[in-house]
Amino acid sequence: MKALENRKGFTLVEVVISVAIFGILVLGVYQLCISIIKGIKFSREEVVIASLADQYLEIARNLPFSQIGTLSGNPHGNLPDLPNAVNYIFNDNTYQIYYAVSYVDDPSDGTILSGTDFAPNDYKQIKLYVKNTA
Repeated sequence: MKALENRKGFTLVEVVISVAIFGILVLGVYQLCISIIKGIKFSREEVVIASLADQYLEIARNLPFSQIGTLSGNPHGNLPDLPNAVNYIFNDNTYQIYYAVSYVDDPSDGTILSGTDFAPNDYKQIKLYVKNTA
């Protein structure tokens, strides 16, 4: 019996607890890696959308005032709107790009509601939409 008592090694309980702790640590590292990959993918998506928005806003900035408007909207112009959206494919993702243009009434020269401004189309406001359709 003395030979069995001097034997060094791990018991079954120690091995099971060690494997469980190791498994929990590996799962934590795996979840961290997945989270980092998702963050990188999200950041790339933001960069692509910001780049497309910058590019298409520059197109709108370079138009003469009389041509600022959408193809089937009011004011009428040369910019694509939702029914005529531009589809842009980048890295296997399709982005839909379109504008919404509306008139803005400047209150400094009177307003249409008070009856003091008979030409309320003072400015044009452009909104640009970039959507990932995937």
